[in-house]
Amino acid sequence: MKKNFAARAATLTVALSVIAGLTACGEETRVLDSNRDKTQFVEADGTIKKPESIKLVTDTNLTEENRRDLFMQEYEKLTGIKLIIEQPAHNQYYEKINLSFAGWKYLLS
Repeated sequence: MKKNFAARAATLTVALSVIAGLTACGEETRVLDSNRDKTQFVEADGTIKKPESIKLVTDTNLTEENRRDLFMQEYEKLTGIKLIIEQPAHNQYYEKINLSFAGWKYLLS
């Protein structure tokens, strides 16, 4: 009897947690100003604007020993976009990524 009660209580607790979590994720829609957003990314003739540069934050996979400079040169040659690689200290990587996403969320809201 105790085992059955504990299983039911645990199931109920998980179900209530899931329901509460899904309820907290309310649907928020944001209407974009289509003219402003379109002119920001599209030229007058309808072609897509290329950014001048792209910033890449990386941890340990692109190092100077792995010919990072050659990779940056080839990327710019192939795409015409300058690649800016930022490589923070290993213990600061996740903090840097979280701050980047927080900044984008602020800009988009």
